[in-house]
Amino acid sequence: MNIVYGISLFILFLAMLCCAWRLWRGPTSVDRILALDSLYVLTVLICILAGMIWQHSVFLMLAVLIALAGGISTIVLAKRLCTP
Repeated sequence: MNIVYGISLFILFLAMLCCAWRLWRGPTSVDRILALDSLYVLTVLICILAGMIWQHSVFLMLAVLIALAGGISTIVLAKRLCTP
């Protein structure tokens, strides 16, 4: 099972690198907002996976907090983007 966790973490970190690249080099602000939202989702997934690996509920609470902050920030950024 440790191999599965390792492969999962590796794939999630590769996805985070791709999102970070899109955040840095995104041609439009919409691309950057989507990349930031994807980074939040991937961070939540890594927290959940860490909670499964080390069997601590702290990681799950952290995942909920990150998801809440990510949702609020996405709404704020989208609203700011839509206002002239």
